[in-house]
Amino acid sequence: MHNLARPLKVVAFNGSPHKKGNTYKLVQKMFEVFHSKGIKTELITIGNKPISGCRDCGTCSKKKFECVIKKDIINSSIKKILNADGVILASPTHFAGPSGAMKCFIDRVGYVNHASRDKDYNGFLYRKVCSSIAVHRRGGATNAHSQMNYLWSISGSIVPGSNYWNFGVGHRGVDVITDEEGLANMENLAHQMSDLMIMIKEDKLKKENK
Repeated sequence: MHNLARPLKVVAFNGSPHKKGNTYKLVQKMFEVFHSKGIKTELITIGNKPISGCRDCGTCSKKKFECVIKKDIINSSIKKILNADGVILASPTHFAGPSGAMKCFIDRVGYVNHASRDKDYNGFLYRKVCSSIAVHRRGGATNAHSQMNYLWSISGSIVPGSNYWNFGVGHRGVDVITDEEGLANMENLAHQMSDLMIMIKEDKLKKENK
């Protein structure tokens, strides 16, 4: 599934409707760390695009790595995840949960991942280094963060911690860049993800060269 010769890569999905708002800025803070370590990055904004909810039709169990709904970005996003070593879900907090677009994204990607499993394959999220970050005004981020992380915990993903829960404080009129503790937490989270991705790749290379 992985080309060990290529550079490590992280793909992040931004669930905010604001393409370069506070959620974007937190992701960029993490990207600065990845770039310093030679890790490639890609940011895909999903919050400003129409995304259908899961139909629970079961078609993904017959078509590996593919959802039957083809008019949105889910299938192209799955391809990005397949070729990434790390994945980040980032969302503003909407009524104590992630954005609607992010929830649809989680349901659809999660179902396709689960449907891809068999006795010899644990799914395309298995052992990928994954994290979630939330932006909030005052409250609700704990629940939003947890909801996003549930995708990783049911998928066998490797989820690093940081110095605090992965939140940033920001809203209209308050720039998340002023949240120094939140920014420091994002930097530490990116270092944690980087170290894990590097260790996993080194382990795979050792096994390949035996």
